[in-house]
Amino acid sequence: MSTGPTLEEMKARLRKEIDRFGAAMPERVGLVWDGYLAALVEWGLITVNEHAELSEMPPDIHDNPVISIFLGRA
Repeated sequence: MSTGPTLEEMKARLRKEIDRFGAAMPERVGLVWDGYLAALVEWGLITVNEHAELSEMPPDIHDNPVISIFLGRA
């Protein structure tokens, strides 16, 4: 694993962002976070397990395009 943010650092950053918006984080902000987390795991800066844990924090996004981009569009 390359040197990157720790799981605790990322959790703190996400908590701060979630607190900023409360329960109403805008979808576009959630998409940015989801893409950022996907990039961190793809670049080997966080593990797949850390990605899974962090991805649970922002609200779910229906028909999230990050998933299909991250996994490769068919």
